[in-house]
Amino acid sequence: MSQLLLRSIIFLSLVGSMQVSAQDKVTIANGDTLPDARFYLKGEGHEYVEENARALLALLTYTHQHKNVRYLVMECGPDQAYLANYYLRNGGDSFPSNNFLYMREAFWKNLYEFNRTLPENARIKVYGFDHNRFVHTSRALKLMFGNDPRVSDRELRRYLFKVMDWETQKWDASLQEYFAKDLALLRPISAHYADELKKLLGNDYSAYLSIIENKTPMVSYVKRDKQMIAQFMDSLPSMNEGNILFNYGVAHTALNGEGFGERLNDDKRFRGAVCGIFPYYIKTDKPAALQSIESKIPPAVRDAAGRAPALSLIAIDPSSKFKRATWLYVHR
Repeated sequence: MSQLLLRSIIFLSLVGSMQVSAQDKVTIANGDTLPDARFYLKGEGHEYVEENARALLALLTYTHQHKNVRYLVMECGPDQAYLANYYLRNGGDSFPSNNFLYMREAFWKNLYEFNRTLPENARIKVYGFDHNRFVHTSRALKLMFGNDPRVSDRELRRYLFKVMDWETQKWDASLQEYFAKDLALLRPISAHYADELKKLLGNDYSAYLSIIENKTPMVSYVKRDKQMIAQFMDSLPSMNEGNILFNYGVAHTALNGEGFGERLNDDKRFRGAVCGIFPYYIKTDKPAALQSIESKIPPAVRDAAGRAPALSLIAIDPSSKFKRATWLYVHR
């Protein structure tokens, strides 16, 4: 099988006492070409964190160079996205792990090093439209306000501290409903003191609003995706410097499903602008749900993926019965 080497990027960064070197190469199989698209939807099975991080970093840097991708949309809330962007701007040895960012510390350190090589207007920016998590919201607000919200109104100050104090709670999904009530109390009083908050927060004010106004619920993916895509559409005009790479679970990225990918692909405004990428894990312990999806991939494509090196992209014949994505992405 002929293969075209399209990308080789080396990052050297220090993670604790361990040196991390990323030399991952995205390869397009059979001389094909990844299409020009506005939206690249990369699916993942959440079980394989290490493989996912490696594959995402390689695809992100490849599409940044070759497909003008400038935005990374993660399966996270705007609170995690704020923490990620804060780290990508400021660095700091302990920041990613201390804030429980998905993909673990090495991914964010390597992305930070990659961004540092770029002009400021070409750097990757992270977005998130999924539900908030109280620990991330608390830490994001603490960073914004420097741990002390110096606002004039006592009630606003009290509500801010109430949300910020959630950091003291150990993560427990069952507590989210109580946190959501505290966050809801912050919305109307923040609107009342909008002018003061704008002056106090400066460039962080829009991120503050996206967090406290986030309505995506922590429920099944179909209901979440309806709200996520609505909020994404509201933010899309601000994402005008380049194209967008999404990193979501495979249920969200299915072009023929009921969630985000299907809704985006079915929008008449974006016909021909969506590229679906399905992860193919060379593993023997894959969950039954993932195996069931893979059973519908054309046998010739599965065989090619089994022989291909890691991080190979393999085009799927659009006339095949596999409509979930248009490309396979090999994870080893």
